[in-house]
Amino acid sequence: MGPQEGRVLEEGRAYPDNFGKWNHIVTVWDNTLSEGQLKMYVNGELFFSKTNDVKNDAGVLQNYMPNTRNQNMWAFQEPTDNSRCMTGFIKKFRMWSTAKSADEVKTLMNSDVTGIESGLVCAWDFTSVAEDVTNIPDKTGKHAAKIVGNYKWFKAGN
Repeated sequence: MGPQEGRVLEEGRAYPDNFGKWNHIVTVWDNTLSEGQLKMYVNGELFFSKTNDVKNDAGVLQNYMPNTRNQNMWAFQEPTDNSRCMTGFIKKFRMWSTAKSADEVKTLMNSDVTGIESGLVCAWDFTSVAEDVTNIPDKTGKHAAKIVGNYKWFKAGN
C-alpha cells in the first residue's frame, strides 16, 4: 500500500540494533486518523509514526492505494531487482484488515491465532520446516506462501 503507484510511506532511520534476537514488528495503517496514519511498533513499543504527506504534481494529497504493479507480497528481496535483498528471519506473520491500537498490538504480540479471528486476513507460523515450500497454506485456509531463493530453516525459540 502506498500513496502513489510504486511508492510507500517508510521511515528513514536505523532499525534497532539488537541483532540475533527475535523482534515483534507490526505496521498499522489507519487513514481515518488526521495524523499518524502509518505506525510501526517494535516489540510492542511505537517505533515511528508518519502522516501521509505525499502530494502529486498538482499539490493534491494522495490517498493510499493498493499496489497494482505486483500483487504478490515479498519479504527480504525486491522482486524486480534481486540485488536488493537483506538477511533475516520470519517466525510468525499476520495481516489484519483493521488497524490495531497500541494496547491491541501488545496483546497480540504474545498471542497465537487459530485462523478464524475477525479481521484476520492471513497468518503463517514459520516455526517448523514446511512439507512443501512451494505451497505453505496460511491458518485461515485462504492463502498460500511460496519460499523462493536462498533460505534456511532454523528451529524457532520463544
